Amino acid sequence: MTDATVTIRARELAHRYDLPVPKTIRFVSNQTSRWGSCTPSTGDIRISDRIAGFPGWVLDAVIVHELAHLVELGHGPEFQALADRYPRQERAYGFLLAMQLTDDEVE
Repeated sequence: MTDATVTIRARELAHRYDLPVPKTIRFVSNQTSRWGSCTPSTGDIRISDRIAGFPGWVLDAVIVHELAHLVELGHGPEFQALADRYPRQERAYGFLLAMQLTDDEVE
């Protein structure tokens, strides 16, 4: 998976789930405890390269999670409703927990 491919995927997911399109999205190697992060003020999203080889539905869930942060900063009910537009969000979180990429708190 390349940055160009993840950019296309993010655009498709943003349109499908009625979320903002990020200004940029790219894989990074410096995230060891998070699978993604975003800067809402600039619209930039970074995805841990540790998940580049995971199933596509896991990557999609992480992308949708970060797209939701472009609308809602925290992890409150409004944010969760946006992230849960992706139907496999909870399943993907379980997968990532099993892969030890997170603790009990969603990042």
